[in-house]
Amino acid sequence: MRIFKLTGTKLFLIGSLLLLVSQTIAQDFSAGINVETPNPNAVLHLVSPNGDQGLLIPRITTVQRNAMTLDADDTGLMVFDDEDSRFYFWDGTVWIVINVGSSNGITAVASNGTLVGDGNVGTELAVNVGTGPDQIVQLDGTGALPALDGSALTGIAVAETDPTVPANLKDGVDFSELTGVPTDLADGDDSGLTSVDTDGTMSGDGNPATPLSVNVGTGANQIVQLDAGGALPAVDGSALTGVTPTIGANTITMTELAADAVTTNEIDDGTITDVDINDVAFGKLTGVPAGLADGDDGITAVTSDGTL
Repeated sequence: MRIFKLTGTKLFLIGSLLLLVSQTIAQDFSAGINVETPNPNAVLHLVSPNGDQGLLIPRITTVQRNAMTLDADDTGLMVFDDEDSRFYFWDGTVWIVINVGSSNGITAVASNGTLVGDGNVGTELAVNVGTGPDQIVQLDGTGALPALDGSALTGIAVAETDPTVPANLKDGVDFSELTGVPTDLADGDDSGLTSVDTDGTMSGDGNPATPLSVNVGTGANQIVQLDAGGALPAVDGSALTGVTPTIGANTITMTELAADAVTTNEIDDGTITDVDINDVAFGKLTGVPAGLADGDDGITAVTSDGTL
């Protein structure tokens, strides 16, 4: 049997260890350095007596960090990479960098068009909201969509619980909810339509034998339809204004003028000259003596009174 001799130094170390263990057990398994009452929520509670000390995390190189053999049991392990001056923690699968720096250590965060900013102070990451191309639509303060094009939406129905929408519009308009529907259409079938009431501008009643049509013509209250040439038909245009009449050569003949239709009151003196009358046919003259009526001036006798 071997007997170990304990020196004073060894006794002191053993006593200190026993004291630390007893203190740890008394503090619900919390250990403290430079603190008599460790925080019960901390496994290890460190205090710098003079406020000029900190915790030094193990410093390793990038090669050393990547050479470590770690798995899920090592989740939470933290080191300081002294090559890129960043803290890393092991998430159970890969190393995750803990960014530090003057702001938050992030130099830039790449994103697609749905985000704006780069994650730094003053250019914080944010959703690219708006109503422009490729932007993300954000509901307004009332939870409603902003003004934007909804023409491509499908399946839009009015909520039955919306008190602002009339009952006959909710979930679409049901034909049975309409009022003022003609009797022949009340059953939703237009095959029983017997006639359509119209005013004088239309004719017909909508049936196959008497289809609806515009009441065109040149009579009273009818609608004037241009002819095939795009011109007005023969209608009374006496009420028209701003129309300058023109008469082509030889377009008015004796047959178009009624007897005595043109009088001296309608022709100013001197307004019609010989130049205006060209080759008037003798046969168109009236009041011609019988001896000249045939257009022959071969007079055989002249009757006179006693002065000749």
